[in-house]
Parts: sequence; structure tokens; C-alpha cells
Amino acid sequence: MRIDHKAFKTLLRAKGISKKAFSAYTGIPYYTVAGWKKSGEVPGYAMILYLLEENLYENIPSILFFGGSDDALFKEFDLEFDNPKPYKFSKELLSYFSKKNSIILDSFAGSGTTAHAVMDLNKEDGGNRQYILVQMPENSKKELEKNICRDITRERIVKAIEKFGYDSGFEYLRVGQALDAETLLSGELPEYETFAKYVYYLANGEHPGKDAKIDKESYFVGSKDNEDIYLIYTDDMQALQKLALSYEKAEAIRKRSGAKKAIVYAPACFLDEEDLQELKIEFVSIPYSLFERKAEV
Repeated sequence: MRIDHKAFKTLLRAKGISKKAFSAYTGIPYYTVAGWKKSGEVPGYAMILYLLEENLYENIPSILFFGGSDDALFKEFDLEFDNPKPYKFSKELLSYFSKKNSIILDSFAGSGTTAHAVMDLNKEDGGNRQYILVQMPENSKKELEKNICRDITRERIVKAIEKFGYDSGFEYLRVGQALDAETLLSGELPEYETFAKYVYYLANGEHPGKDAKIDKESYFVGSKDNEDIYLIYTDDMQALQKLALSYEKAEAIRKRSGAKKAIVYAPACFLDEEDLQELKIEFVSIPYSLFERKAEV
């Protein structure tokens, strides 16, 4: 959405908004408007901010226009969900407040309305928006098998793609075991592969991805640039207390990595600094004693 610069100035005057007030609200120095004159247009985002405060009712249709829910659509999909929001209304909002390459996050996905709206808007305007939906299963002692994310959110997206012919796909992922201090201190040690992915993230600031070649036998986690990452670890507490980077393990790691630098995460190290430098290995300690703290209380 763009507006002619002269019309924009006239609109500001009519509303009694000073240059100073405009800058204070939008965070955009008004002197930049001089640059807008060259094209004769005011950037859309500035106008949207203004409209949100002063003119919302004149530019965004009422929700009543879209009806109360998508009950009829859900009946067609053979899905049960109380009052699913109309996806066309969500689509309308996204058309105002998103760009064609935006990533839309919905932390309370429910019936999957946001995903449906994103796909429909992309089909309409040729956009490449992506969505991330988060939804709890919402199971309980009375309903142990209840899983809204699996049975409602996911199924709605699948059926919407099939019905409306969206050129879209998605991944259905489950959150793994928490790797926060509280969980580790409780004695719930993560499996090797789970912890290895976390170690890779610590080392590189990114996830190893689907093609990660984690090898528990050789302790190999992954590579980044000219470095190899290793993890000497087990989820068995008694065995973990005995694990360490020994000279034998270090030589095997050096042979595997060739000329690359090796970063090794382990509970302990039997090599001195001179040995580590000679073998081009950087040792990072995993203090297994932290995992035992609960038992000591």
C-alpha cells in the first residue's frame, strides 16, 4: 500500500498531526519525507503505522464481514473443533501486515487457521510466505490419547492443501527432550544423538540438519568449516563418570579428522595441554557432576 506524498501531507494537516508528532509515533524522522518526494510516494509501512492509530476503522473491514467461524469447512473436512476462526479473516490481516517473503509464527496454532491463511494468500498473490505453528497436545489423565496438534492442526493443513490445490508442503515435528539445567539436574540424561545435536549447536550456533552424520562409536558429531566436533558421552550415569578423553581416543580422533582441527566435548581429559596442542585437539569439559546434584540433596 502506497500513497501520494502530497496527499499524505494533506492528510496529516487535516488530522492536526505535526511533523514532530509523526516522527515520535512512527520513529521515522520527518525529514526523510523530502526523499520520498522524489518518487512522489510515501513508503507503505509509514502509512500503515499512521492508519493504525488514526484511521483503522476506515481501512480494515469488520470481522463480521467474514462470519463467525469455519464450522462448515470443518464439517466438510470431517474434523471437530469448537469455533475455528475463519481463515479468510486471517488472510485479510496477513495481506495488510506481512510481506511476500514473511515468516508467520503462531504459538497457539489450534485449528491451523494461520497455515491455511498463509497458503491461500500465497496462492493469490504469488508470495512465498512461510509459517511456523506451535501447538500442545492438550492431553490429560482423562484423555491420555488427545493430541490436537496431530489430529486437528496437522490434518486440517493436509486437507486444505488437497481441497484448494495449494502448491505447499510442511514438516510435522515434535519437540524433543528439554536440555535445560533443571531437566539435566533431575537426572534425566538425554540420549546420545539428542545431546550431540545440542553440542553441535553450542559449537557452531546452528542445527546440524537432517543430513547430520552423527556416529556414536567414533564420537563424531559433525563438521563446520575446517573443524570436526566430537562428543564422548553416554546417558548412563555410572558409565559417564568413567568416560574421558584418553590418549588412545585422541589418536583415533586425530586419524579420523586428518588435518582438521578437532573439538572434543568430554567429562574429563587425561591429556596435558602439550599433548592436546600436538594432536590439534581442543578439549571442552562436560561436568557430569552437575547431573548428580539432585541425588546429593
